[in-house]
Amino acid sequence: MSVYAAYSHIANNLGAPPFLPLNRDHVGDVPLVNLTGGVPAADILPYESYSQAVGRVLGNPATAFSSVSYVSPFGIQELREQVAHWRGVPVENVLVTNGAMNGIFLAAQTLIDPGDTVLVESPTFPFALNIFRRAGARLESIALHAGGIDLDELEQRLREGRRYKLFYTIPDFQNLPGP
Repeated sequence: MSVYAAYSHIANNLGAPPFLPLNRDHVGDVPLVNLTGGVPAADILPYESYSQAVGRVLGNPATAFSSVSYVSPFGIQELREQVAHWRGVPVENVLVTNGAMNGIFLAAQTLIDPGDTVLVESPTFPFALNIFRRAGARLESIALHAGGIDLDELEQRLREGRRYKLFYTIPDFQNLPGP
């Protein structure tokens, strides 16, 4: 019996990964940089600073236990308070996640019902597509250009009566769309 027999219907119908691993570092003479994983070059990480910080926290009885214990599912309270103050919102409106994928997953589970249509930029964060598919969303893409999405195309789609439950955009950083 295959291990896949134990998988849920959703897991068995996800299809291929949203990207294929980059198995080369050049195309002809042009060097390639693999941006799919968001992993920095190993030689730029400040390992010594990390080691010192961990030593300070774990070496202090007042901070050691809490640093390796579970926190509230809403995030570290002190951090939530600082973010709330910085953004000028009530602390109850602040949710701190452990990364982009966790935040996207929580939003998808909260907002998307099976069959809803989600509009995404193309190109976009490939793992977001998988999260939306797992929530049962149908995906439509809209081209991303140097100045952002094609607003004329979006307006035309909306005039045609197309409706989207969610528009997934990355407002502050984009993967390189190429020439």
